[in-house]
Amino acid sequence: MDLPFAIDDLYSAGWWPGDADICLQASDGRWYPDPDHALAAFLRLNAKLTMTPLTPGNAWRAVWTASTGVSGTVTADDRAAASVLAYAALLRFQVPTPVVAG
Repeated sequence: MDLPFAIDDLYSAGWWPGDADICLQASDGRWYPDPDHALAAFLRLNAKLTMTPLTPGNAWRAVWTASTGVSGTVTADDRAAASVLAYAALLRFQVPTPVVAG
């Protein structure tokens, strides 16, 4: 999977760049989170993301496990695409914190 596909998936998961996000700009003008920023997002949510380069070639594998127990794996053309796809999955499977009315 390539970066444009990964960005499509990220936006369809409801992500939109915010002021605090560290983003890069794709060749088509859309913003996406820097791979290290995506990793930090996993850590903030008590989730784990492991990025591994595959040989031969430039493909990367991302393996994630969310605090909810949901896990997954994706292989993409490069590190950026793999991290974006993993981040999109995290957004989809993240369990929102319940709001307690006072």
